[in-house]
Amino acid sequence: WGLRVVEPGSYQVTLMYTCPEDDVGSRIRVTIGGAVTEATLTKAHDPEPLPSPDRVPRMEMYEKIWAPLAFPPVELAAGDQDLVVQAFEIPRSQAMDLKAVIIRPCAEDRP
Repeated sequence: WGLRVVEPGSYQVTLMYTCPEDDVGSRIRVTIGGAVTEATLTKAHDPEPLPSPDRVPRMEMYEKIWAPLAFPPVELAAGDQDLVVQAFEIPRSQAMDLKAVIIRPCAEDRP
């Protein structure tokens, strides 16, 4: 994805995911420009879909409660960057289902 970093500094990257118990153990890498941070998915999170008021069954996935996977902070330079999320080690059948990527300034960088 394309990403514009407005203020340089230290940022916390969090992925919102689901993953069944059988697929725990994948190593995930997030690259933003030249900065890289990695984490291992160590906790299963595979909730049932939330109840839906739909009268006709959906073709797309029903909403779930997603779990956060926090990464070590990463130093980002200002400017346009490419954001890449990569499962570089998948010990079983899949890495995870990914809902969102959240990037926030680290608390110590906030005024």
